[in-house]
Amino acid sequence: MPRRKKTKKFFDIFSLPITIMVLLVVLTFIFICSSSLYAIYYARVVDPYNQLLINQIILNNRLVQLQEQINHASKLEQKAIISRQQIKEEMVVSEDVIGRHDLSNKGDMQFKSANFYRGLYTFSGKITVTGRYIYYEKDAGILNDIVCLDNIRESDVKKFPKFADDERDVWFCFSNQELAKKLFGPEGSSGQATIEIDNYTIDMMESEVWNTAELIRVINKN
Repeated sequence: MPRRKKTKKFFDIFSLPITIMVLLVVLTFIFICSSSLYAIYYARVVDPYNQLLINQIILNNRLVQLQEQINHASKLEQKAIISRQQIKEEMVVSEDVIGRHDLSNKGDMQFKSANFYRGLYTFSGKITVTGRYIYYEKDAGILNDIVCLDNIRESDVKKFPKFADDERDVWFCFSNQELAKKLFGPEGSSGQATIEIDNYTIDMMESEVWNTAELIRVINKN
């Protein structure tokens, strides 16, 4: 009998730690399983839902921006309609008056078209003029890498249409620069030339602009 009591006491001593270890193992297993299940749930449910919310916020912001752009474009369109109505009511396009600029000199060309918004007035009719051509070099300032004609002969100046409020000397750059560079190159060249032009365009914008003309052919140059 005393021997049996000793065995039971020995078992009682070690049963509690074993039970605790088993519980810890079970709890650890439950924790691992729970973590795995939550990770799966987060990846399949929570994360897509959060991403959906983010996408919804981005979409709403884009819709707000788009609506603002539409409102701005609508205001610009209304202003453009008013401007067009004012042009129809206030500006007369005729042989003698173009927009609000009186033609002090009609020249040898005929009025072709006008762009009131940009201040451009184009005249058609081929004329022959003599002047100094200049092929401006790159980085030469406002006029760079461009061919122009100035110092036009006085008798030829009268061939150009001119507005009464345009106090600039008559000179222009070519609208077809590719051909002009080919005929007047290389870069940096200058000299006297007699040429034929067409589609002379007067630029009345209040900025660093110049008139243009289409080069038809070079009659002679030196």
